[in-house]
This record gives sequence, C-alpha cells and structure tokens, in this order.
Amino acid sequence: MSKIQIALAMKLAVVVSLFLTSPVTVAGVFKCTGKDGSVTYQSRPCQSDTNQAKIKIRNRPANSAVTSAYTTDEPDKKIAPAVVLYSTSWCGYCKKVRKLFEANNIAYKEYDIEVSAEAKRQYDKLNGRGVPVTTIDGEVVSGYQPQKLLSLAKAH
Repeated sequence: MSKIQIALAMKLAVVVSLFLTSPVTVAGVFKCTGKDGSVTYQSRPCQSDTNQAKIKIRNRPANSAVTSAYTTDEPDKKIAPAVVLYSTSWCGYCKKVRKLFEANNIAYKEYDIEVSAEAKRQYDKLNGRGVPVTTIDGEVVSGYQPQKLLSLAKAH
C-alpha cells in the first residue's frame, strides 16, 4: 500500500469510529392507548400505564410530526382537546380522517368507541349514528367530510 492509501484508510477508520460511537437521537411519533381506550399521538414516549406503538412517518419534513396538545409536563394538569375523533379500529373513513389530520398537522384526541365505555357514552350523547364522528370546538361532524373538517380545524 502506498502512503496515500494508508492515510485515506486511517481517515476512513476515524470517521467510521466517530460515527459508530456518537450518541444517537431517536425522534418519532408515539401512539398511546390508555386503559379507557383513549388514543393520543405525541412526540414523547407514552406513560407507563398506557400501551405504546411507535408510528413510522414517511415523506414528511422533520418539523411536521403530529404531537399531542392535551397534556403538559405537569401530570395533574390537562388541556381539553379542541379536536376529538370517535372511531373504531376497522373503519375505513376513520382512517381517512386520521390521515387528513396528520397530513395537515392537526393535533387531535381519538377514542375507540368499541374499546372504551366512556367514549361510547360520549359518542351516544352526540347522537352518533356511525363512525367517524368528530367534534371540533364543540361542533359535531358526522362521517368523512374533509372540507368541513379542515375549515373547522383551521378556524380553531
């Protein structure tokens, strides 16, 4: 090996070792499902009393992740959600509403009405006759109505 090849090999070894030993920062969106069936999307790992799933985000800028607007760093302090989605796990239109909110960076709280009895009671109070049912600042939207959902969400 020539002196140039040795120098390049040493530089490459240094760069690789720096890369392998540097701390790794993992960012992402976490889907947290509470014992009551409530679903929250947030940028921090879930609390220990919830089920957690890490969400993969594809083709999104780093600053556009959906985060929760409903909890604070103070555990006993909660902020009422402005956008609430009542859904089921199997509902295709519910999935479309989720994608619509995520694509437009709209924070929301989701309740699965088949998992949570409290969510089902709230859904019934809204005279729900199918899913999805979304409330935005108290206004009820039944079904998948993308223009209405976006206009209400952006106005709040």
